[in-house]
Amino acid sequence: MWYEVIEKTEFLRRLYNKIPDLNNIEILEIQLCESGDRVKLSLFLPILIDNLPLKWKQLKYNSAIIDLELFVISSILLESKKSKLIADIHIEKTNQDTIILKCAGAINMEVCAEVGIIQEIRGCKISEMS
Repeated sequence: MWYEVIEKTEFLRRLYNKIPDLNNIEILEIQLCESGDRVKLSLFLPILIDNLPLKWKQLKYNSAIIDLELFVISSILLESKKSKLIADIHIEKTNQDTIILKCAGAINMEVCAEVGIIQEIRGCKISEMS
């Protein structure tokens, strides 16, 4: 599963009884940082959260935005076809411990990196994002 090759997944594991696959996911933002040595993706998960934190309940949040960062990038391929970036995202680790993130859909992307980390998970309302 994608979250098994990414670090700092504890909060994500508490939110969902079964962590969702990254199919038909909206990519809200892609940033290339540090001369392309770091890639940041903001992903909207349109899946209702199973275990809402109290603060999120009070704010009527029911879904999440995940900020995922990949470090020590060895290659990036990127092709965008539309302005709204909806894609199926697959993250796996090779035998050489390289993390490969692949997106297919309105955006085609492949990133090879040494490290993947969830930097932040923010609450949101599905109705706001749709």
